[in-house]
Amino acid sequence: MKKSLSICIICLFIISIVLCGCDNKGTADYIVNSGDNITIGVIVSSDEDKGVYSGITYAAELANSVNLDKTYNIETKVALSSADMSKTAADFASSSVAAVICEGNDKETTDAIISAFSEYKTPIIFTDCYSEMIEKSDNAFSISVPYSYQVSAVVSHLISQGLSKGAFVSADDNAYSKDFAKMFESTFTSSKGEAVTAYYYGNEGSNYNANTIVASDYDFVFLAGNHADNTRIHTELVDAGLNTVVFFSEVGDKTLLETKAFNSVHFVSKFESDDNNYIGTDFINTFAKYKNISSSDVTASVAYGYDAYMTVYDSLVSMHKNHESIFNTTEETSDSEDSDIYSSDVTNAIKGITHMGVTDVIRFTDHGTAKTSFVYIDRIDNSHTSMLQRYNYAE
Repeated sequence: MKKSLSICIICLFIISIVLCGCDNKGTADYIVNSGDNITIGVIVSSDEDKGVYSGITYAAELANSVNLDKTYNIETKVALSSADMSKTAADFASSSVAAVICEGNDKETTDAIISAFSEYKTPIIFTDCYSEMIEKSDNAFSISVPYSYQVSAVVSHLISQGLSKGAFVSADDNAYSKDFAKMFESTFTSSKGEAVTAYYYGNEGSNYNANTIVASDYDFVFLAGNHADNTRIHTELVDAGLNTVVFFSEVGDKTLLETKAFNSVHFVSKFESDDNNYIGTDFINTFAKYKNISSSDVTASVAYGYDAYMTVYDSLVSMHKNHESIFNTTEETSDSEDSDIYSSDVTNAIKGITHMGVTDVIRFTDHGTAKTSFVYIDRIDNSHTSMLQRYNYAE
């Protein structure tokens, strides 16, 4: 009886190998180039033609075909952020999207997107970063400024201004926020700053009190969160009588701060008109002319959307043995046999990409975060953005 059972198990094992194939592709892996099109997925909070989505649509107009084993048309499939992210992931996978560009906006949404797409091995590129799960996932990436670089620039600026005692304020006490706070505290004190007190606005570990912060007479207050959280907390602190230097963590759309209410607010930025970044400056002028807007209205969010799309596109191009031009619209179909490209293949291509973006040279660490070459410290003066300092980082 035992011998018969063993034989049955062995037979089932052999059959499973034959049916599943002998390659190392995961069961949820799917082919992204089975038809005449390759699709890039997009998840945004709004499909209004502004910000990240505006940069994506501009890039999509330029990158309209790619030559891999043959010439494929590039299509874009758009979905809005929703509570049921697993449904969006399944829909995108059934549409064989090659990669997905996302706005995370907060930790909860970011984590939901990563969890939903991990099953399909779909590469996802975030235009922001609000979760440690990006570093833990094998298929998630972020092109925004990691908090380690933000901390370095902000601390350098604070110390240069002789500011020695401050507060770090975050909307939540999640793991990402706590790690951010710890790095800020340790970097500041090791740079001859006196002390930093961390405050958390919500959840079980909340110790935030606007009146306490104001009464503590800090030299500065650093708000680490998304736009909605930072502006809400800033308003509460100002209403409580705060009159000190205020810093925001990275800001994607500076135009949202260009009002009287945010005068004197400092913030981290990745994208400004800068002679030292001629590619970015040229993009600002070209995009402003294309949209018939002021060059000062071309924001980091727009540039991130453009760079994220072109990073996926360039990663696809890198799979072609002859590395055809990125704006290849006339290449004849190759005589070579069709070669299947899987979602995990695109992930691996993104991991190894070096893309000359408009915000930076886009390259990723082994943890999916961006290798940042520089950032800016900006300030709102008279309802307009002024660039105060550029901070460069060695390779």
